[in-house]
Amino acid sequence: AVDDSGKADLLPMSELRIETMRASGAGGQHVNTTDSAVRITHIPTGITAAIQDERSQHKNREKALKIIAARVRDRERAEELKER
Repeated sequence: AVDDSGKADLLPMSELRIETMRASGAGGQHVNTTDSAVRITHIPTGITAAIQDERSQHKNREKALKIIAARVRDRERAEELKER
C-alpha cells in the first residue's frame, strides 16, 4: 500500500486480511446498499483496524491501512524497547 507521500508502508499485503461490510449508524438508505466499512487484520500479530467513517470504501481502506501500519510499528518499537 502507498500513502499520500508516495512512500510504501512496511506491511506486505500478504500479511493482511481485508474484510468489507455494511456500515452501521446514520446514512439512511445509502448504508443499506454499500459495503463501505473496512476491517483489516495483520495476521502475524492479530492487530486489527476497523473504519466506517467515510461513505467511500476506498477512503476507509486507505485510513485503515495507515492505522494498522502505525499500530504494527508501535508494537515493534515497544518490543525493541523491552529487549534493551
